[in-house]
Amino acid sequence: MEERIAYSIEDYSNISEEDCVTYQAMFNSEYPTLISGATIEYAKERLLNLDSNIKLFTARLISSEGSKLVGLLIVRQSEKENFVPWFSMVINRNYQKKGIGTTLLNRAKSHYETLHGWCTPADGFEREDGTIYPSPLNFYKQHGFEIIKEKVDYIESLDLVEIAWSKKS
Repeated sequence: MEERIAYSIEDYSNISEEDCVTYQAMFNSEYPTLISGATIEYAKERLLNLDSNIKLFTARLISSEGSKLVGLLIVRQSEKENFVPWFSMVINRNYQKKGIGTTLLNRAKSHYETLHGWCTPADGFEREDGTIYPSPLNFYKQHGFEIIKEKVDYIESLDLVEIAWSKKS
């Protein structure tokens, strides 16, 4: 059974410089080394330069010491993608399997008719610390996502599938 912790989920709220540093650290430690390597400039660009086509959902651990960013889901819509909502999500591994990812996804689903993303279909890619990155595909399938494209050539040397969820009418 998942251990529950006290956390809050917020739609785009006050993102601080410290949040950018935390996001950079999560991105680099959680994702395979083939896509890690985010700089603080990258983190600031993704989190501080938001416009009306980008929605941010954050998960913050609540403790007596204050709140700390432990998860983040970004949804982006761009003209070049016909304004299809594409999402990416990262959760600090110390807080995974505690309901945070599910809660973030459900919050995003309440704002959109469809969500698109990509993920690795199998375990096996190495992370920065040498541990193996677990594929999130089964997690997404449990939340109603389906594979809509088997092979995505987004990042060389990294097997990816495109996934999508849509509200049932």
